[in-house]
Amino acid sequence: MDNQILLKKIVKEPALIVFFSDKNYIHKALIKKYSTIGRNTDSSHVDISVDSKFFPRKNGIIEYYDDAYYYMALRNSNATYLNGIKLKEEEKHKLCDGDVLQVFEWADRQIQNAVTMVFVIDYIDNFTVNSVETIGDNFRTVVGNDKADDTIEFFMAKNGLAVSAQESATSINLNGKKLEKAKYLRIGDCVRIDNICFFYSGNSIVYQNPVNKNTSFQSDSDVLDICIKERSVWQHSKKLVLLKDISIKINPGEMVLILGGSGAGKTTFMNAVMGYEKAQGKIMLGDTDIYADYESIKSKIGFVPQQDLVRGSDTVYNTLENAAEMKLSREIKKDERNTIIESVLKTFSLWEVKDHLISKLAGGQKKRISVAIEYIANPSLFFLDEPDSGLDGPEASKLMQNLRRIADEGKIVMVISHIPDRASNLFDKVIVLAKSKKTNCGHLAFFGSIKEALNYFETDTLEGVVKRINTDGLSDYYIDKYKKG
Repeated sequence: MDNQILLKKIVKEPALIVFFSDKNYIHKALIKKYSTIGRNTDSSHVDISVDSKFFPRKNGIIEYYDDAYYYMALRNSNATYLNGIKLKEEEKHKLCDGDVLQVFEWADRQIQNAVTMVFVIDYIDNFTVNSVETIGDNFRTVVGNDKADDTIEFFMAKNGLAVSAQESATSINLNGKKLEKAKYLRIGDCVRIDNICFFYSGNSIVYQNPVNKNTSFQSDSDVLDICIKERSVWQHSKKLVLLKDISIKINPGEMVLILGGSGAGKTTFMNAVMGYEKAQGKIMLGDTDIYADYESIKSKIGFVPQQDLVRGSDTVYNTLENAAEMKLSREIKKDERNTIIESVLKTFSLWEVKDHLISKLAGGQKKRISVAIEYIANPSLFFLDEPDSGLDGPEASKLMQNLRRIADEGKIVMVISHIPDRASNLFDKVIVLAKSKKTNCGHLAFFGSIKEALNYFETDTLEGVVKRINTDGLSDYYIDKYKKG
């Protein structure tokens, strides 16, 4: 837990670092110039969804104007606190980097659960979610950054967990305010050192572990290096080239969207990267050649096809039990295997339907089961072909948040989607493939962040990106433009 963090401060578009105390989970959500915050249901949809039962369907709005972002708590929502102060409904409050918004679930005047949202401009692009239990009267842990004086100490005191910082510390805040003396922590409290957030869940400290080359947390062995020179097939004694000249690198912890024009080869690309259909080239996961060492690495690859391949006559629990028996090592004992199954059920919000027949479930639940079947083996690479196809807005949003959570664990998640704008804020990067009229095959037309893609293609939506490369004459224009840099 003693970490040496070395991160440069970079001004970016803002985000919310969202913490769920009931799930010991942290999620990053990018903020648009007008973002609604709440909980998605069958009858309502918001831009940033918080999947906690006590969180209201419509809690607040973040809006940009006069060169600043403002938060407004909506009427009839749960009480929202900004840096520890209860907000009045329908009053706008300017947000600054590090400000902390909190919504609590109370019982007998005690906080039972909390959702904490940290407004950040200086933040980590990719991180995994780690935790340490705060059990025992002698619990104590110290965390520091690259500045010798900027350290914090979490320790168990007489009335519960407390935190303190050295008097000379300059970059440590508790709930948006400078930590000047030792303070007891409540469920949902956020301690921030530089741009790393630590949250208290009541029995654990849950924190961001950066996945970044500028820190000591990442190894190059985690990087996915894709180099496809050509992917071709033979039809009627004639060579047909499907993909050509694609070279990119993807870091662990990144959730990547795959977009493409008609016939650009999205599924072909995915199959080539995961080794299911080999291309001419090399796909490396760190030091491992996926093509050469496929048998040894295929257990690290999870794939969810567009069509659900689950049996309707089985229960949810039995389905995951069968998956665990096939995918997990035989050395794992039954009790440990059952613990893994229960954890996966809770991760994908399937615990309450674990004894239901799959045939009786909604489409979104069936899709989450398909993802859970692959997730149970704890793969490093996760591929999904149109997982949101046929799902309504709330179900698609819930599924994509599950995928974001998988990426936040340090895994690489790659998704083909035909409705990308519904969850664009959850993706770190986008791959855009376009079919060239010159070569009659798919090429790389863009690779980068969502914001960079929108600027590059001069459009406000990802669907607009697809329209651009589907327009006659523009596919080759963007292919050539990307090659030239």
